[in-house]
Amino acid sequence: MLKTKLQNKKNIWLLLFVCVGILASLRMFWQIGGDYFTFLDEYPTFDVAAGFAHSGKFYFWDFHRQVLSNDSYTRAWPHTLLLAGWFQMFGINVVAGKTLSGVFGVLFVLSLFYITRKLYDDMYISCLSCLLVMTNSTVITVFRQIRMYSLWLLVMVWLIYFLFRMMTAEPRVREPLSGGAFAGVRNHIVCWWQKNLNFSVWYILLSLLFLVLSYFVHVNTLAIGVGIIAFYLYLLAVKRERRYVSALFVVTGVTLLVALALLLLPHYSGTVDELDLWRVVTENVSLREEVNIRYWNWTEDFFHNVQFFWFSLVCFVTALVIQCVKKKDEKQTLAFDFTVYLFLATGSSLVCFLYLLKRYYQARYILYIAPMLAVLAAWGIVECCGVLTEICGRYQQRLAKYILPFVSVCCVLVLGISMWQQYIEVYANEEICYHRQVYEIVKKDGETHLDDGTIPIVAFDFRNYYAVQVLPDYAVANLDRENDADIWMNFAKEYPEGYLMLESAKINGFPEVTKRFVQDYSERVTGEGLDSYNIETVRYHFLDPVKGDGKEMESDVIIAYECVDSPEGMRLRIRLDTRKLDSGVRIVFLNFVAEDAGQEPVKRSYQLRLPEQPDQEVYLYEVIVGDVHGDALRENGIMLYYNDGTVVEYESQD
Repeated sequence: MLKTKLQNKKNIWLLLFVCVGILASLRMFWQIGGDYFTFLDEYPTFDVAAGFAHSGKFYFWDFHRQVLSNDSYTRAWPHTLLLAGWFQMFGINVVAGKTLSGVFGVLFVLSLFYITRKLYDDMYISCLSCLLVMTNSTVITVFRQIRMYSLWLLVMVWLIYFLFRMMTAEPRVREPLSGGAFAGVRNHIVCWWQKNLNFSVWYILLSLLFLVLSYFVHVNTLAIGVGIIAFYLYLLAVKRERRYVSALFVVTGVTLLVALALLLLPHYSGTVDELDLWRVVTENVSLREEVNIRYWNWTEDFFHNVQFFWFSLVCFVTALVIQCVKKKDEKQTLAFDFTVYLFLATGSSLVCFLYLLKRYYQARYILYIAPMLAVLAAWGIVECCGVLTEICGRYQQRLAKYILPFVSVCCVLVLGISMWQQYIEVYANEEICYHRQVYEIVKKDGETHLDDGTIPIVAFDFRNYYAVQVLPDYAVANLDRENDADIWMNFAKEYPEGYLMLESAKINGFPEVTKRFVQDYSERVTGEGLDSYNIETVRYHFLDPVKGDGKEMESDVIIAYECVDSPEGMRLRIRLDTRKLDSGVRIVFLNFVAEDAGQEPVKRSYQLRLPEQPDQEVYLYEVIVGDVHGDALRENGIMLYYNDGTVVEYESQD
């Protein structure tokens, strides 16, 4: 009879495992092949993996010309290698890239199920934990994007597990060898290890492997370190085993030696001080005077139901207090240790993101705490139900056994409603990739304003899959945020007219010259105030001087212009007196409004490019404004772009 019960229990676990896998697959892969919203950061990840698939090196791939670009991108290289191999098997396309992330998502949920099964052996905790992470739309979105975060979450959940097992696995006692050339030495080493550092070597190696892998996928892996140290000190205080004391001295000594080496190596090697620990810390850590409300809002809304979050938190705190007041022999179990471990790791990570880290602001950077939050919430709910069962069982046995199933069903209903509310957010976005729509607008605008069939584009991370499907031909200059002025100027020598395209979410990270040009002094084609595509697209016109102009200009005027009607439209002649400019000015930016009788005013913006070594004289620029036949142009200000990247607004007197 006992064997039958155990066999039935195994069958139940297997059935639950299959059901969780099916639900996870539906969550990750539903409509994955649809042409829906594609996040702007997916494109560089997609391109570098395609480049690696073609060349075996970390290059971007230009799909329009089917050639490698000159840019390399080695960030999160483990994910790049896996994605490149996936492309080689299933083809280089967006659906294939998203599918790999979905595979990581299913493995992530099943891994959480397996780990909670091993440590808690409670089907309610395992099922609720998996359901909670699948409820969160941020988690699902990450596993439907071509980004390294999908691999990172999968690796992190196993790193968290292996680190815990490394510190808590029961010591193994090896029998001494009786013969062999090295039996004595081996027995001596084993004896010393078992006496002082009796940790599982297998778990140590797995922890190091996953730590390195996770770190190279994303540096935020290190944020969990404070919680790991806190849990180790907890074990040291509670269990009082010799191995924890010995390991403390060993780890402290090794850490000090490594830190000393990192501090001294640049000095004695004569290399650039890239390993300056103080610089790294000060650039990324800063004590905040108030909480980072963005991360707290995400944490509070983790289950897409604030009330459920607070309910789970109250259950967890109540269960934790009850467990702590129990007798020592009742609470020192593997499951309780794992709960304390997750609590310390989650708490320390939240403190880091809420009060210390100053570089990362998106929810995906902190998302690795999602499985820990889910397990803590599930454990708290189940433990509180267990306490209620014990209390109720003293008075009403029949009612007591229904408490946990009833609460679990209520939780499933609440979380199921949350999933349904997220349907539009995660799946039913009928808007196709906004990059394609923007390219459609650029194509139409280019047909109107550009003579050549080639669409010149100056952009950052804008070499993507959809431009090939829309534009007949295009040329791209990729900005790098450090040499934008030079890149733009060199590109403009070949293409005096074209488009500048930037993601609105990243525009504040660009130099002042580029940001001011896009936001305030340009001919906007898409972006803020015109549409909701989240891409700022503006048209530029770079003008070279035609010849010197010996005409005298008024003393207070650096710019003078006149309009001449011609068969092609209005011809604008601009004279620039460089004698009145400061040294270092590279571009003069002008904004005009052409008025045509009976027609809407036409806005035009022009960049007057100075010669590399301008003489102190007057230069003449000419341009056809377009199909405008008015006789007046009204200037809207002059911007001076300097070689050092600064921008100055000049109040013209003309």
